[in-house]
Amino acid sequence: MPMSNNVKYFSNNTDPVQKNKKISRLTLGTVQLGLEYGIANQTGKPTTETAYEILQKAVDAGVAHFDTAPLYGNSETIIGNFLGKLSQSHPHPVVITKIPSLSLPSGSSFQTVFQAVKTSIQKSAHHLKLSQIPICLLHGGDGITAHCGRVVDSLIRLKEDGLIGRIGASVYSCQEVEAFLNVADFDVIQIPMNLFDRRIANAGLLADLIERNISIFARSIFLQGLFFIDPKRLPAHLAVAYKPLTQLRDLCTTYGMRIDQAAVVYVRDCLLVDSLVIGVETVGQLQHNLELMQGAPMPKEMTECINALFGNLPEALIWPYLWTLKEKTL
Repeated sequence: MPMSNNVKYFSNNTDPVQKNKKISRLTLGTVQLGLEYGIANQTGKPTTETAYEILQKAVDAGVAHFDTAPLYGNSETIIGNFLGKLSQSHPHPVVITKIPSLSLPSGSSFQTVFQAVKTSIQKSAHHLKLSQIPICLLHGGDGITAHCGRVVDSLIRLKEDGLIGRIGASVYSCQEVEAFLNVADFDVIQIPMNLFDRRIANAGLLADLIERNISIFARSIFLQGLFFIDPKRLPAHLAVAYKPLTQLRDLCTTYGMRIDQAAVVYVRDCLLVDSLVIGVETVGQLQHNLELMQGAPMPKEMTECINALFGNLPEALIWPYLWTLKEKTL
């Protein structure tokens, strides 16, 4: 269904820190702007000019958040240069970036950890041309307990110092969400959620996050593009995906819904999620995603079939970081 150029849909969650900021239901993921990313990526990394066009289109459409990280190639720098040219009168997106795992010796002092975290934040702020990082997440739930909790303590202090606006973590597992909930100062989380992965919701943890007034961003909506691969063309290390992908295709045919539409509305219609983080390589893909966000809801019977068929898939399929590990062992 065609839509206007302005995204009029926003999360209803109250933001205790940035009360005047609204979270658009679509967040622009920018890893593709800095790296060749995704198992189904056929266009490669966009040119800098195309990246600026994507960012401008997102801002013009009302996308209120950009998601990036130091590990995403030069994504932070591209965003920073774009923001530097954006008119002050134009709405500026809220940037989410991350702290990568720290390569520090075990038993490092708080001061050593704090300085490493601060240096990472300062580098990101420099690349993004920002005096304050609006939202900073740990890039992986293992960082919550890393170095005896000193990484989290460092984030909290930097938030108190005004270098960061809000803090949290980008996690993978239910166990990491539980660890997240043990940190009172966290207020933003990124979780994986898609047609094949609803573990965190099924465990009741989304409700726990909502009770804590946590802003919830869902990523991996297309499972890094796996949904779009012909099951007959899967690489050997992803043979485990053949049956569920075939079942998904059959299901979409039965209900007359495209796979990309099903992937988006399945997560979009989980009202406990504030925003879907979706990356693109072209302006056309962004426009298409904006249209998908306005699509009709999934039939109830189809949702029930998805939950029944794909409710207990192996981690080797639903955790993309394991794909490379498995490939290397073949």
